[in-house]
Amino acid sequence: MSDGHQHTPPPSAAGFLEPFGMRVTLGPAPGGFGTEDFLTGLLQDLAAACEAAGATVIGHLKCFLSSGEAGVHCNLTSTRLGARCGGASGAVPLDRPVELDLAVLVYGLPAATIATLAAGVLDSRLFPLGIAWRQV
Repeated sequence: MSDGHQHTPPPSAAGFLEPFGMRVTLGPAPGGFGTEDFLTGLLQDLAAACEAAGATVIGHLKCFLSSGEAGVHCNLTSTRLGARCGGASGAVPLDRPVELDLAVLVYGLPAATIATLAAGVLDSRLFPLGIAWRQV
């Protein structure tokens, strides 16, 4: 029975959901590289890029940077609240290459688009610092 009003789906059903994940190797980096600042900026920039590209809902972005001995993880579930990190006292030494795992769940964007956005954000954050990265 219709009440004469058009119904819209709830935000959790706002488009398809295609999970995206990637592992990259970073580094080495110059001294003074701020691990948590980099990771929070990475997730926040990527969430903003996803929204600009048409994502209907930001679900969950997370990453884990690991040197083998130490690791820092960050999560973002709201662009309003930003990203939050935890783990190895805020720093993972980048005097040698380290691994970064990135997982993105957003509604309304295909994984191929998210991959392009993630590469662009990594380039914009790392290239000015002279830090190389490559997908593993």
